[in-house]
Order: sequence, then structure tokens, then C-alpha cells
Amino acid sequence: MKARNLKIDDPNDRATVLDTLKEAVSHVPQNEILVHGKRIESMFSYVASTLGHCVAVKEEDAGEL
Repeated sequence: MKARNLKIDDPNDRATVLDTLKEAVSHVPQNEILVHGKRIESMFSYVASTLGHCVAVKEEDAGEL
């Protein structure tokens, strides 16, 4: 992705960011690799916890435990 030098205090730039995000998100359901990867990622904690040696399973980008 290229740098766009957008300013957070410019309403037009904020609209540009939202439009870019809408465009990017609209392609997600059509990307079978991404959908399958997210499904597998969400199942990992269940598999790891059933092995019997996990005390806690935390997603790294999920915030505080």
C-alpha cells in the first residue's frame, strides 16, 4: 500500500480512509484463503486447550488477558 500523507484533522482525508477501508473489507468474503485461515485460527484455541497442557490460550492481538 502506498503512503498517502493523509491528515487526521482533515474531514476529506477521514472520508478517504473510510472509503479505502470499505473497499478493502468488501473483498474479504470473496477471498477463500483468508476466510479459511481465519476459521482455522479461531479453532486453534479449542484444539490447544483439549491437549491438556494449556493453562490459558490468548490471541496476541486481542489485548489484555
